[in-house]
Amino acid sequence: MISFNPAAARRAASPLQRRVPACRNILVIMWCLMTLLATRGADKSVDPKSLPTPKRVLVPRLTGPVTVDGDLNEPVWAKATKVSPFFRN
Repeated sequence: MISFNPAAARRAASPLQRRVPACRNILVIMWCLMTLLATRGADKSVDPKSLPTPKRVLVPRLTGPVTVDGDLNEPVWAKATKVSPFFRN
């Protein structure tokens, strides 16, 4: 008859195998804390009245020959609406 002795199995386990349950518990606790902190900031809602009003631009329909080359020297570009400021990220 073969019997299983849990104490002998624990002694035979490598140090890494003995640390896995402790690491798993630490990871679960860290995940719970991170989830709690991430959802805490999401509770704040922004009042729409405090936001700046969106800018509106009237863009006229222009007709004429245009070459898409980066040069704005065609006469039709003189009639185009200028919108600023633009920021490059």
